[in-house]
This record gives sequence, structure tokens and C-alpha cells, in this order.
Amino acid sequence: MVYPLAIKNLIQTTVEQMTKPQNQLTLKENQVVVGHVLKLFPDQKALIQVGQSKLVAQLEAPINALQNYWFRVKGSNQQGIELKIIKSVETDKLSKQDASAKDFLSLFQQKPTKDNILLSNALLKENIPVTKEQLVSATEIVKNTPKSLIPQTIEAITFALKQQYQLSENVVSSLVQANSKIPLAKQIDTLFQSLQQVDLPKDQINQLRSVLANVIQKPVEQVVEKLFQPEFIKTLPNGEQKVLKGINQNDAQQMSGLKQVIKEVFQHSNTPLQSIQPKDHAVITQFSQSEIDIIQKIVNKVPVFSSKEDVLSLFFHHRNEQFEWQKLNMNLESGNARELQILKETLLAASKELEGSVIKEQVDQLTNRLNGQTLLQQDTGPTTQFITQVPLFALNQSDLTIQWNGKKRSDGTIDPSFCRILFYLQLPNLSETMIDVQIQNRVMTITLINNNESLKELVSSNSEELKKGLQTMNYQVTSVQVKPFEVEKKVISNSNFSGATTSYTGVDFKV
Repeated sequence: MVYPLAIKNLIQTTVEQMTKPQNQLTLKENQVVVGHVLKLFPDQKALIQVGQSKLVAQLEAPINALQNYWFRVKGSNQQGIELKIIKSVETDKLSKQDASAKDFLSLFQQKPTKDNILLSNALLKENIPVTKEQLVSATEIVKNTPKSLIPQTIEAITFALKQQYQLSENVVSSLVQANSKIPLAKQIDTLFQSLQQVDLPKDQINQLRSVLANVIQKPVEQVVEKLFQPEFIKTLPNGEQKVLKGINQNDAQQMSGLKQVIKEVFQHSNTPLQSIQPKDHAVITQFSQSEIDIIQKIVNKVPVFSSKEDVLSLFFHHRNEQFEWQKLNMNLESGNARELQILKETLLAASKELEGSVIKEQVDQLTNRLNGQTLLQQDTGPTTQFITQVPLFALNQSDLTIQWNGKKRSDGTIDPSFCRILFYLQLPNLSETMIDVQIQNRVMTITLINNNESLKELVSSNSEELKKGLQTMNYQVTSVQVKPFEVEKKVISNSNFSGATTSYTGVDFKV
């Protein structure tokens, strides 16, 4: 299972926004840039354009106006940036990408290999100033990268340099893994299955198995808890109520069988009402096939979010703290975030015990992916943007992907009064769903993008409840819309939030 086109475009669009040329340029000592001399001033000063930025520089030697030069940054003083002229740039080379890239590499005594030229072209296109040490590190990372991952690796290097991260294989690999096309939930489950098939009785590996089982099993436990709530049972037909009432919650074998059936339902949720055959037959012998079919029907009716409070806390938990990006995962998919933090720590410890094992690569990839999520942030002056993914094991091992854009407050957190939040879900029955929440001065507009024609009526009939719920948190909702994806072809990252708090009967979310 991989992400469909919309989520690929969402992640790609976000990364492109994060790596687009900067309007403001910050230069540091020993960095090398190519600049166009716009105007000369007395005392060997000049107005120089570097990319989209213009700066006044103090020069060591005379230069000609309207010419291009390679400059090395010597530092800065009260008179401006100090630049040292390395050499002039030939006009014909500037117009030819590969020629400019080879010229750039020669300044740092690096070989003009095909991959190094690709890297240099990316840095020159984005007008990213680099030091010799940074370019040497970047070329070494690219050299050690499998051919199939070189484009993603170069993109990650570009992003890391613009964010002024320390350039290392771990940082770049984390950024590449954070952009993986495989759902995080699927990646976690695959590692768990791999560990189950090998006999490695070591402490940290056993601990990792336990932590993975807890992370994956938690949604099953939550569904079991909701199944037996009286208010939920009352909504079921008599036949389905009878099946639930016939399950003894104090019988360990019966409960184990029920959990196994629920797990199978999660894994087969793309084909609702299908007769499933659980893998572990030993624990489900007390259920007939007809009872399994009924349990599957019941589980498909269980709300992922069982109350208005569940939904609101998902998006606005702790009000002021929820927008601090470092704490984001502590506020998503109730209870699962703490397990993910423990998982990251356990992965690091288990990796050391897996030296020489084929599973070590899976462990390291998952570790890098979890680390990479914290690196996908961009601060541009008064605003900040980042993207994160949260595994939803209860929804066919899919992820909730969230892109945040917002105005920064003095403490660096996003201002909840002025922000935009984009949610993406690949749902079993509703398929691709994107939700765009735009907030200006705590006035909110919400758009749900989905190709299911029945959603308009469902959202319309339940939008007042959503508005009242958000009003209790001092948010005024002025618009709740539903649009098909076709309407939003030009900007895929335009979708809204209304689905999660809407009452869907027999669909995916029910509140």
C-alpha cells in the first residue's frame, strides 16, 4: 500500500514550498555565491543581486558593473557584507546549467560527476550559498546514496542547507524517510511482522516487539471499549445487540478472539461486509462464521471519534500548546503519541543489537522517519510551516497527514487565531479526503474536499453542531463547504475540515 496521487502531490507541494528560493538572504563567512553587480558605489562598494535578494557589499578589488562573479563571504561589518572576488562568471556558462555546475564544482575541487552536477544545479537554482565543507559533505552523501534515491536525497540536502541544519547522513536520511510514500502505520506494522518471524531473544529487541505491539494494538483496545458502551449498544439492531451481549468480557479467550477479529476488520476495511478468515484460528473457535460477519458489521459502525470532545481535542487540544510543533504528536490520535515517543527511543536501542541483521535497515528507516517529522519545519520571518503524519491503525493502516501554516507568536508557537491547517485522510469508504481550515482572527472557514456526492447533505445537516462545538472554544465558523477534487485541481493543498466532526452513518467517521 502506498499513498495515492493526492497525498504525493500534497507532500511534494509542501517540500517545494519549503525549498523555494528565499526572498531574504542570510550570508555567513566562507560561503560561496554567484552575484550580479547592479551598481558601483565609491570606496569599492557595490549593489549586488544574489538570486532574488539585493545587498550592498564591501569589496576587496575593483569589479565591473552588470557583470557576474563568484564571491566568497569574508564576513560583515558596519559597512555591510564583505565579499572576496573569486573569479568572473562567463556569460555563456551562466546560461548553461551544466557549465555553471562544473564551474561551481571546480571552485571547491570536486569532481564533475553526473550526480555532483545534479546536486550543484539544484543548489544554484535555489541560490543556496554553501561553504566548501558543506559541499564536500553533500557530495559524499550523494556518493553513498543508492541511485534510485538520489533525486530525493538532493532535495533533502537542499532543504537541510536552507534550514541551516548540520549536514550529515542521518539528517538527510531522516528528511528522505519523512517523505516516504509508504504510510507510517504500514511501515510500523511491517517491522512488527518482520520481528515476529525471527528468533532474536535480546533484551532491547524483545522490548521493541512489546512497544510495537502496544502501538498497533491500542486502536483495537479502544474499539473493544467502545463496543460495550451502553449508549452504543442501544443504537444496534436486536440481532447485533444479542451477539455483543453474548460475549463474556471476563473470558480471556473470548476477548482474545474478539480482538483478533477486530484486527482483521481493520486490515480488510477496504472490502466491507466481506467474510473474513482470521489468521489465528485457535482464539476464535468460540465464534461461528456468521457471528464473525456480524462482529465485522458492528465494528464498521464504531465511531473512530466517539464524542464531540474527542474531535475537538484532536485539533485544538490544550488550546495554547497544540500549535507548538515540537509537541504536535503529543496531541494527536489520543494516547498513541506517547507510545510513538517510547517507540523512537526503543528503536535506537534495538538498532545496536541488530548489527548484521537484515531487520536493522527497517529499524533505522523507521527511526529516521520519526526523526524526520521534527525536521520538516520552515520559519520564514513572522510565519512558520511544517508537515507531519500520524499513523491511524484503525483506518486500514493509513495516516493522518497534516500541513500547518501560521503566524508565529513571540514564543515561536503558531498563533491559533491566524493560521491555516490542511488535513489529508485516505479513508476506507470515503477514499481521498482533504480538509482545509483557514482561521483569521479566530474566524474560521472550513472546506471538505471529497468526491462522494452524498457528503454535501450529511455535512449540511450536521454543520450547526460543528459550529456550536467550535464556538465553545471561541472560534466563529462562517462557512462549511463540500467540494469535489475536480474543483481544486490547481491547488491540491486547498481542502478543509468538516468531515471529522460530522455524523456519518455507516461511512468512516461517526460522532
